[in-house]
Amino acid sequence: MESVTSLPVGALTSEPTSATSEISVKLPLSSGAGQENLFDHALMARAYLSEGRFDEAERLYKLALDVSQDFYGASHGEVAPHLENLSSFYVGRARYQQARPYLERLYALRLSQRSFGSDRYFQPLLATVEQLSLVLEHLCESEQAEKLYLATLRAAEKDFGSDSEHTLIVLGKLGEYYSRTGVYVAARAVFEELLDILSHKHGANSLELSAVLSQLSEVYGRLALYYDRIAVLERQVEITECVHNGTGVALASQLVRLGEALSVAAKHYQCKEFAERAHLIYCRALSIYERFNGANTPTIQGLRAKLSKLAAGA
Repeated sequence: MESVTSLPVGALTSEPTSATSEISVKLPLSSGAGQENLFDHALMARAYLSEGRFDEAERLYKLALDVSQDFYGASHGEVAPHLENLSSFYVGRARYQQARPYLERLYALRLSQRSFGSDRYFQPLLATVEQLSLVLEHLCESEQAEKLYLATLRAAEKDFGSDSEHTLIVLGKLGEYYSRTGVYVAARAVFEELLDILSHKHGANSLELSAVLSQLSEVYGRLALYYDRIAVLERQVEITECVHNGTGVALASQLVRLGEALSVAAKHYQCKEFAERAHLIYCRALSIYERFNGANTPTIQGLRAKLSKLAAGA
């Protein structure tokens, strides 16, 4: 293989800087017989970013990718960090159209590294899927983002099993995607399925259910399913009470959300019973916050305002 050597300092910019003089990395030869020095363009790009020299950083990130591809080959795993750098650079500057091809290449590369039942590829693949999905959403191609999550879900089911932790993580991400994009009926179906699987796997009162219950409560609220929203929040409070013995700021926060759900239902149905329950729930949350945080915090003031509004029937 032809030798790859360090580029001279200042070759890419009109301003030489001492920061570049020691930046080099070791890359193994394809035969494993030795090592060569290669100027670390990506590291220098990060230095430029910290100085606000974005055009120079972009050029160096591209050059780092080109050098890596020439040295390893376009489909080698060592190319992945450079695809990540470039895509993150563009996403961070809302240049989604430019980020897309690098993320699509990175996604294909991650898929090619899949091995049945191996944990090593999963987290990098999922991170790429999430970033590419967000880019597609910004480009008004939500259908492509949905297909991406569904393909990742099928891959996780095939590699790890339908009720594995990895598969359930992807299922949750799919639900978050539907919720984020306003497809609440689909989000409801996903989160209800996830809740059922987790309940059978960990038990009906397991703390692992709490996050899904929160997500379901938001979806039920969007769909105006007020009774269902109250039911899942009551279940979440019950689970937290089992863990924290009825006290703690986490419980108080959940009580506030339950009080809000009861208040909305009271107003919607003109139901005095819901209003009375909301009042009791708010008072309980208030006493917990006062015990832990004092009597004059913004949270306490906000709760008192909710109680006053509830008493006024607003």
